[in-house]
Amino acid sequence: MKFKHQYLGYESEEQRDLYSCNILDDYGVHVGFCKYYKPLLEFETVYIEFINITCQHRRRGHATAMVKELQRMYYLKWDGRLSTDGRKWYNSLMERQMV
Repeated sequence: MKFKHQYLGYESEEQRDLYSCNILDDYGVHVGFCKYYKPLLEFETVYIEFINITCQHRRRGHATAMVKELQRMYYLKWDGRLSTDGRKWYNSLMERQMV
């Protein structure tokens, strides 16, 4: 699994830096992306805004790998705004004590 992080810029209204990350499988095939942000006052903390995995690549651990990647780099927090599927996935991460 490979992750290509990109700085998107500063959002002055929210006072935060925005980032995206393309998620690639071991063969370099794009399987999804993530958007996250870092508030200015929390230098080592990032919040996941969303993770989107393509339909044909879901339920294969790509989103979980993205979470592990961000946990490796930063202190990770969640803003609590999750879709129905996202909530189920997040709850499974909690059950496995990954977040």
